[in-house]
Amino acid sequence: MDKLEELFKLCEKENIKIEYVTFSSSVLGLYVKDIDTYPVILLDKSLLSNRLKSMEVLSEEVGHFYTTTGNHAIRLLHYSNRLCLNSVEIKACRWACNFLIDDDDLVKCALCSTDLYELSEMLDVPHVMLLHKIKFLSLEKDFITSKCGHTLYIENGSRLYFN
Repeated sequence: MDKLEELFKLCEKENIKIEYVTFSSSVLGLYVKDIDTYPVILLDKSLLSNRLKSMEVLSEEVGHFYTTTGNHAIRLLHYSNRLCLNSVEIKACRWACNFLIDDDDLVKCALCSTDLYELSEMLDVPHVMLLHKIKFLSLEKDFITSKCGHTLYIENGSRLYFN
């Protein structure tokens, strides 16, 4: 089962309804949860024809289900609202990256190639999600060690290598 299928199964398990709509702006997805209703993820219909983009958007929206409380679909008139939204988006993106890219899988694939484009293909994830994953990892540590004992080093949040 690929990661997109896993996301749909997870939504089903968590009773998250998914609806396809046509957004009029650059929005591709939106997580909505009111007190009296079940959670809903709205996805733009354009995603139906792009599996990797669907995976990227859906994983971030599911990330909101696990990391966000309250309504953050508000107009950003104040700087403090923008900071709060940014924090909420970072948490959801981090969850999405961790769901899509297991640390051990990253190390195993990096044994074959540390080229980031090749890695995203091997991991079958959107390239941008791999970049985010590496950035998040680099904020926490300089390296990751797989269960097999291989150590992958992260340099400047964008370069991977083995010592």
